[in-house]
Amino acid sequence: MLDYRPNHACLGHHGAMTYPQAAPPPRIPASELRPSRVWYWVAGGIAVLGICIGGVLGALGIASVARDMPMSMDAEFDPGSPVTVDLSADKTWAIYVSREQDGGSIGTECVGSPENGGTIELNRSDFNFQFDSGGRSWRHAYDVEVSETGRYQIECRVRDAAATDARFGIAESITNVSGLAGRAFGSLGALLGIPCLALTAAGIIAVVTAVRRNSHKRRLQQERGYPPPVQPPAMGYPGPGQPPPPGYQPPTAGYPQPPPGPPQHPPESSPSSSFPQPPPPPPASPPAPGPQPPPTTQE
Repeated sequence: MLDYRPNHACLGHHGAMTYPQAAPPPRIPASELRPSRVWYWVAGGIAVLGICIGGVLGALGIASVARDMPMSMDAEFDPGSPVTVDLSADKTWAIYVSREQDGGSIGTECVGSPENGGTIELNRSDFNFQFDSGGRSWRHAYDVEVSETGRYQIECRVRDAAATDARFGIAESITNVSGLAGRAFGSLGALLGIPCLALTAAGIIAVVTAVRRNSHKRRLQQERGYPPPVQPPAMGYPGPGQPPPPGYQPPTAGYPQPPPGPPQHPPESSPSSSFPQPPPPPPASPPAPGPQPPPTTQE
């Protein structure tokens, strides 16, 4: 007698088919995985180093730009009011104009004269440079050059009579505006760009390290026999999800029988069956015999 019982499955208490649980994967020590976890520390170090370097370079660049900006005026005066200032010949000076409400550029006229010798030259500025200082917005109006260090008198007027809130100031000139703007953008680039590049590189290193370590872990588990090989089912018994072989007869002994179905009742008669039915028609009478042939005599 053939035994059709499965070798990888068994019947539960209620006749349900159960299968054994898969064995857990073998534990792989983290020290055996490659690449080493040191690369995670390398990624973190790159991120921290990039943030620190970008912050320091950005701060130094912004501080350098701020030093070259005239943070305050050496002298301020109103239109039509002459002012006497000390100017040195080894520096380039400038006259700036400001309004309480920024109404655009205004027409100005400035003149200068020495008090104790030397010459002073005022040239209208070729570029429109603007910055904030002392709560006001200042525009570069004139470049001032002196032949020798000394005291000089400067007077400025505005051609627009409505610009009653205008005010003038004298401070060092910004000789290289394009270089100053380049340093400002470079400082912002270092402050933001270097940390972003460092974080991107650190993220790539961390992701690649994690993927390669996971792949190495799976390879080591396969080398140590996980997952276990699937054994074929017993002869004559189909495995889970497999079609039965030709001529396979399912076993009957030991398997639960299907529960009995609901009792079968004869179909109820229709309401019209309660009324008396007409009697069946009488059977048809046999047909009448036809004419008989005359009897024959034998001689």
